[in-house]
Amino acid sequence: MNEIKELCICGNTLLWPEKTGTWLQNIIILDWYDGIMTMVCRCKVCRKPKLISVISWQPDVSSIRVFGVADLTPTAFEQVEVSGRQFMGPAQHDYKVFLADLFNDAPLPWAVVASANIGDTILRSKRLENIERLRPYEDAISSEAELSSWLSMLDIPKS
Repeated sequence: MNEIKELCICGNTLLWPEKTGTWLQNIIILDWYDGIMTMVCRCKVCRKPKLISVISWQPDVSSIRVFGVADLTPTAFEQVEVSGRQFMGPAQHDYKVFLADLFNDAPLPWAVVASANIGDTILRSKRLENIERLRPYEDAISSEAELSSWLSMLDIPKS
């Protein structure tokens, strides 16, 4: 009997530009500023956890944000599921420490994606090396030149 298995696309960035929900699930938003800034999720097929966080954004220039994609260990993802949801209201400082630890423990990103709404649609994606470590969004608001460079590399006009 021939069994057809669903192919995992999380390793092939050329297949990512489409509705986010077609290949990601268990999305947990960790940071929000006029849209998703940082989230963790899993590939629908292989269930590998990912950390996706904005690496370049200039709201005065474009609605498009550039995100880095890093792998997470299953243990780190489970820790986010359990611990990440408890930091509401007065525990804001503890939450920032939690996020900083998550960024510091994650491996370097291996891909970038561009999106105006990462929770809905990915416009472009590309596998890259030598991307800086992911960091909290306050550090990701970039210059117009830096954002333009990322958008140009992804073949996206500013909008």
